[in-house]
Amino acid sequence: MNNVKNIIKDTSDSEFINDVIEASNDCPILVDFWAPWCKPCKKLTPDLERNIISFKDKIKLVKINIEENKGVASQLRIQSIPAVYAFFQGKPIDGFMGVQNENQIKEFISGVITKSGGEVESDLDKILEDANISLNNGLFEEAREFYMQALEEDDKNINANAGIIKSYIVEKNFGEAFNKLSAIPKEIEKDPIFKELNNEIELLKKFQI
Repeated sequence: MNNVKNIIKDTSDSEFINDVIEASNDCPILVDFWAPWCKPCKKLTPDLERNIISFKDKIKLVKINIEENKGVASQLRIQSIPAVYAFFQGKPIDGFMGVQNENQIKEFISGVITKSGGEVESDLDKILEDANISLNNGLFEEAREFYMQALEEDDKNINANAGIIKSYIVEKNFGEAFNKLSAIPKEIEKDPIFKELNNEIELLKKFQI
């Protein structure tokens, strides 16, 4: 993504006012307080970055190494890391400490955007729309890439799971279609669409249509 540098950046004590306090007048800013020796930070920071990017320009991430920049961390009385603070209009509005799982991170970011008056829109529908267009145009590999993107957002999405299977059926790659069908998450495997797809595969295999 070309504008990642505009969404994610490193800062310092001397640049904190400009990069966080003043910048938070335009959109909410998450500040990731970390240090090189902090093992949990090495897990949290990449997760934060990935999720920040998925929310486009609605929110930004600023990272500060407290080993090299102790001033701001001291002022905010941060005693353990990783620590994440959300700023909007120059003030902290939310935060958490410790490693969070994927869903917790997404919920936190969504909450910060909502609290700052923004709207959270999912890209899932657009991704699925692009996938279906690619599938209808016979661009099977491209369609599957879109469906996989959707599954990264929601691995139990029925349309995305079904779409991948359909792409293999249209290609007459029934073996791979069956493989994907057998790997459907248990939470959604009883949806009627998957029984229909199974029957379609069996019929096409039988008559080699």
